[in-house]
Amino acid sequence: MKRFVTILGDIRTNVTPPKTRAKQIRDVLKLDLKAGDILGRGYDYYLDSYYLTGISHTGVYLGEGLMAHSVAEGCQFIDIVDFIANTDSFVILRPHYSTDKLLELSVKKAINFVNAKIQYDVYLKTNDLNMLYCHELTAEALRAGGIPVNPLNRLVGLPFLKFKRELYMYEDIEKHCDMIYNFGHETRGSR
Repeated sequence: MKRFVTILGDIRTNVTPPKTRAKQIRDVLKLDLKAGDILGRGYDYYLDSYYLTGISHTGVYLGEGLMAHSVAEGCQFIDIVDFIANTDSFVILRPHYSTDKLLELSVKKAINFVNAKIQYDVYLKTNDLNMLYCHELTAEALRAGGIPVNPLNRLVGLPFLKFKRELYMYEDIEKHCDMIYNFGHETRGSR
C-alpha cells in the first residue's frame, strides 16, 4: 500500500511547469518566519491532486530554514525552500499559541516525530500516533501546543471507491491560524 501511495503521488498529469517561481521563494525568505508557523502546499499537476485539492500537504516550521513533515517515506526534516519549490500554491500560517511555552511544546512535538522515525500512515488513521500522515503530524504538533485541532468525519478516497474516515485536513488547521503569506491558494474569504 505504501508503494502504491508513493507511485500515485508521483504521477504527473500534465507538462505545465509549477507556478511557484524564484520570486515567491525570495518573498518567503524575506518574511519573519517563526518556529511553530505552519506551511502548506498544493499541486495542480499530480494525479493525487484530483482527489486532494487545494492545500494537500502541511508541515511545521522549526526555525533556521528547517521544517518537519510526513511523506510516504516517513516523518522527515526538509528545508523550507525544498518544501515550497515546484508547487502550484502554498501558504504560511501563524497559529494562535497562547504562550511561548506552548509554542515550544508544539515545535518539540514535531521534532520528536521525526527523531522517532515515525512512519507514514497510508491508512489515514488518527487514533495511532505510531504512524502519521502530513496533516496529522501538523495537527498533533498544534495540539501539543494547546491548539484544539480535532479531526472530522469525512468521505475520502478515489471517485470510484469512497469510505468514511475521521481525518485532519488543511481547513481544520487553517481556522486556528492567521494567514501570513498566500501564493495561489483560494482562502476561506475568497470562496
